[in-house]
Amino acid sequence: MVDSPLLKDLFIYPIERYIPPVAKVDDVTEATVETELREYVVTAPIERALADFQEVYAESRTAPTDKIGVWISGFFGSGKSHFAKVLSYLLTNPRIGGHTARELFVERLAGSPRRAEIEGLLHRIGLLDSRVIMFQIKAEQDQTQKDESISEIMYRRYLASRGLSTDPVVASLELSLIDRGLYEAFKAEVEKRVGRSWEEERDDYLFIRSTVAEVLQAVAPQAYHCRDEALAALEMVDRGQRLTVSDLARRLVDYVDNLSVAGDGSTGSPRRPERPPRLAFVMDEMGQFIGTDGQKLLELQSIAEEFATKGRGKLWLIVTAQARLHELIAGVKALEADFGKIGDRFDTRLALTAEDVEKVLEGRILKKRDERMPDIQAFYHDHEGALAVLSTLPGASRDLPDMTVDRFTANTPFLPYHPTLIQAIFASVKSATATGFGINPEVRSMIGMAQGVLSNPANGFILGRLGRMVSMDMVYDQIAVDLQPQDKREIEGLPQQLPGYRELDQRVLKALYLLQAVPWIAVTAETLAHALLRDVRAEDLNGLRDEIQASLERLRAARYVVPKEEGVWEFLTGTKKSFEEEVAGVTVRQIDLRREVRKALAEVLRPVGKLNYKDGLRTFDVVVRGDGEELQSGQDIVLEVYSPLYVELEDGFSLENLEQIESFAHPDTVYWVAAESPELTQHHLEG
Repeated sequence: MVDSPLLKDLFIYPIERYIPPVAKVDDVTEATVETELREYVVTAPIERALADFQEVYAESRTAPTDKIGVWISGFFGSGKSHFAKVLSYLLTNPRIGGHTARELFVERLAGSPRRAEIEGLLHRIGLLDSRVIMFQIKAEQDQTQKDESISEIMYRRYLASRGLSTDPVVASLELSLIDRGLYEAFKAEVEKRVGRSWEEERDDYLFIRSTVAEVLQAVAPQAYHCRDEALAALEMVDRGQRLTVSDLARRLVDYVDNLSVAGDGSTGSPRRPERPPRLAFVMDEMGQFIGTDGQKLLELQSIAEEFATKGRGKLWLIVTAQARLHELIAGVKALEADFGKIGDRFDTRLALTAEDVEKVLEGRILKKRDERMPDIQAFYHDHEGALAVLSTLPGASRDLPDMTVDRFTANTPFLPYHPTLIQAIFASVKSATATGFGINPEVRSMIGMAQGVLSNPANGFILGRLGRMVSMDMVYDQIAVDLQPQDKREIEGLPQQLPGYRELDQRVLKALYLLQAVPWIAVTAETLAHALLRDVRAEDLNGLRDEIQASLERLRAARYVVPKEEGVWEFLTGTKKSFEEEVAGVTVRQIDLRREVRKALAEVLRPVGKLNYKDGLRTFDVVVRGDGEELQSGQDIVLEVYSPLYVELEDGFSLENLEQIESFAHPDTVYWVAAESPELTQHHLEG
């Protein structure tokens, strides 16, 4: 057999190179900014959102607007923070290495049909003098260890952006001095008296108030005839520092208006009347900060409303969140009607999807050299049948991408379905519905995961050849540090605990642990064979499946796994292992009963696959789901049916949750829930 090419020779970028797995909004070094712009992958949804925002933003130069918000949503590692940072670079347009940010960005639009349109819009936003204040809001709260409001955090960051104290009391004094043109004289007098700069001393303001009063009397003798008058004025400043949302908007508008008239006195920036100033806040992970706190979401709505009505295009809000706006509203168990205004203000919305992440992965890590494309394509055609079989995932109830020569070229050594599957694992893991473990955001990003898997020498990609594939146990190893300690100990202790242990046993347990977290996968030995094959040239899928079946039997004998219906296997995580041992008999009866109920549901609901609207005016394809499993595929609307057995026995099922959260988050789904019938359930269990 002729050796295939070395994998490392196929990639444009070295496998071993480090890329920050998630964009950090506070990392704006020149090297970081240049890399983030030069390697930014611009997808079609990003182009649309960018053009929509630029159009409204540019129009604000001549026409007031109340559509002052951008809502960027996507799971951890999807690129939402990166997009928010790129927006800030395009607004402020810093120079990096002899180029402007806009020039570097335009290079990323090569071949795009919207390049000319976006270039024109970039020129138009350049006619505005944009100031950006960018921060991760949850980190800001964590630093202060205070339960601050959104307004307080925003105001503190605004003060810091102007080089002022982040203590509102001290900043009030500084702003008053700036307004009167006395700030520089005040700072010089403080340094003269105490021997240190005002910026160093102001953190100990309470200890130097007497000195500050003396300095005030010295630099403003007409206002303060004596030290006591200055002290009294300072006490009044101390008492008047309650900040409302309206106060925040008014102060920020005043600042922008002052820039239009006189420039920035605290930074020395000159007035540019031909470039009206704008102030934009970029706040990362707002959804995480809000969580399920309806009051915080109401405050964000109030801020957006005040920015819109008072600012009229002078003040802007750009926020990121894992959830889309309507999903976040549902998450705080509130009616969308209560938050009607926030939707109007955040008119530009971008939801980053699995497709966007896949393209970023291809562009930044998996991009291949043009001259090696013939080698990759030849390998694909030589192994087309084996690759086509391997790229399916038995037990998956969702449609997954097929293997084609283009997908193999773009994705290898990953399979086409890997990005979708791995993101589903991360999403299921985060929800903690099955196993209760959580993944660090940096590891959870697809870039962080892919980079870790490829650069780990134990996985064999650095010196491996084309045909070496990513397997699910490699993904487990990459995220193992963040798994539940008890489950991790079970898996890692397997070599010492399992009679007749073989290396494959641990790989099987790792893959099963991850795959069973995904609700749309029924994990069988066949599923595991597809998930664990590492080399399409050297391994036989059928032989691997037989070895896995034997491994599962060994694990079953030691009560690491249990068989479920129709060849499905489950790894017993944590306390579930003890529980299963105690109620094994009942569990078997429940499994049989659930299987029979699903069969009955499938039969009863079979005619519902098509829905005729108004005697054939339109036909809808209906996705039919029964007790959490897809019974019929479709695409237009979803019918979700729950039997009395499911309502009675399923842990975590809540009608309140279904009504107040799920129904709002999934407006295309119709839910039908049978009334509980404990007598019926008990009758079947005993029978």
